[in-house]
Amino acid sequence: WTEAGARAEIQIGPADVRLNELTELDVARLDDRIQQFALTQGTLNIQLDEMPAGGLHIDTPRGAISFTQPGRFRIDVGDASAAGNGDEGVRVTVFEGEARFEASQSAHVVKSGESAVLAGEPTQVALSAAQSTPFDAWALNRDRPISTSKTLAHVSPQMTGYQDFDAHGTWERAPDYGPVWYPRVAVDDW
Repeated sequence: WTEAGARAEIQIGPADVRLNELTELDVARLDDRIQQFALTQGTLNIQLDEMPAGGLHIDTPRGAISFTQPGRFRIDVGDASAAGNGDEGVRVTVFEGEARFEASQSAHVVKSGESAVLAGEPTQVALSAAQSTPFDAWALNRDRPISTSKTLAHVSPQMTGYQDFDAHGTWERAPDYGPVWYPRVAVDDW
């Protein structure tokens, strides 16, 4: 849960899951085979550099969202533009990549550059062009250092936290070992 004005970030291998303010996210299953979350309200921004083994799945009150290609995505639960008669609509925005939404009796694919509002009973889909928000700009800014990472030449993007190496040290070649990462600041008890 993130309070008003707060944001959070979860890094799991090649996936960055970012929570905007007033977002409730539960980890339903997290192991070597699957990453499954339940978003009950709020907004997520997801960056998938590669497809994780078993995929990444987001359960919402309207159905399940899975990602069929790497990319950048936003999911809004409780979307005001879909609300009506107590309906808590879900918006799936795909900036890059592709997502699949599955409800009890239907399935919909949302492609790059599209935003889909899912509401009603049975689920109705309204498509529009993907629109970025200030939260998306914040998430994209967090990704920029990753796209120029020197670490990716030495460490798999499947390793959680690989993004932090460039910010805190440099890579140099050691004759006996090959590439070695050296911290910029080392304290006596490090």
